[in-house]
Amino acid sequence: ERRLRIYREADRYFHGQGKVILPPKFSVSMRARYPKLKANYCKTIVNAMVSKLKVTNVRCEDKQTGDYLQNIWRASKMDARNIKNIRQAVKRGDSFLLVWPDVKTKTSQIHVLDAETCFPFYLDDEGTLLYFKRQFIGFNLKGEPAAFKFIYYHDRLEKFYSPVSVAIMNSGSRVE
Repeated sequence: ERRLRIYREADRYFHGQGKVILPPKFSVSMRARYPKLKANYCKTIVNAMVSKLKVTNVRCEDKQTGDYLQNIWRASKMDARNIKNIRQAVKRGDSFLLVWPDVKTKTSQIHVLDAETCFPFYLDDEGTLLYFKRQFIGFNLKGEPAAFKFIYYHDRLEKFYSPVSVAIMNSGSRVE
């Protein structure tokens, strides 16, 4: 929940809805010059920074795995698609990519995931990943609203979903 509050605050700031807090000496000066000014909102410059960032290498301690990831990166056309990933990392502080096999093409694809829906769980303080949970509200195959939860383990995927009411969909509530 804390992480989602930080994401929402970053989103508000990114869309020009974030308050700029001035140090006390500047606040006095601004109030004297602009007595009707109640708040100052600032548009962020994230897009300028994002357009200059580029992933130059994908690597792993194991050379064979690193080469495999590099090939998946190229096949997924991530040089073109990675702007979304970088924007999330800059804007929210977190960004998630998922490498998953594509059964139809018998290859693996990289998917950029929305940071608000992703929750990694670690085994220890060294960052050993135990599992990765992704939860969101979407639509099932019949087109009805549903809450989805996918739990990715190193050897399997567990999927859960349950129907939700249209009222919950319209309220913008998240699955907890």
